[in-house]
Amino acid sequence: MGWWSFDDSKVQGYINRAMAKNASFQPIDTQLERAWYALYSQRKTDDPDGDDRELAAAEHYMYARWQVCSGQTSEAMMRLLVLGYDPAKLIGYHPIPRDPQARRTFLVTPLHGQHEMGLQGN
Repeated sequence: MGWWSFDDSKVQGYINRAMAKNASFQPIDTQLERAWYALYSQRKTDDPDGDDRELAAAEHYMYARWQVCSGQTSEAMMRLLVLGYDPAKLIGYHPIPRDPQARRTFLVTPLHGQHEMGLQGN
């Protein structure tokens, strides 16, 4: 697969494994929180450079699903958060032109599929 490819079945596999691994945690919002944390931890350890877009999409999906299911975030607010995440990230990583010491960070722009997974999670 190329850099722009996005494999929905791989995303679903990450989601299914995280949910199955945490199936003993009930109620469902607890299971979702644990599954999200498992995916979050997996990204930090297995993919520190952020190259696995499907793992990122699975984590974003699980976070959105957990937040909405638990009632911590409304569905409408989660939609705004999902759609506003990347523009906010771009602003946050953009170096201030007057500051010659500003750190330039390589920013990977998520694919449309990552937004879709985030929106499906809520």
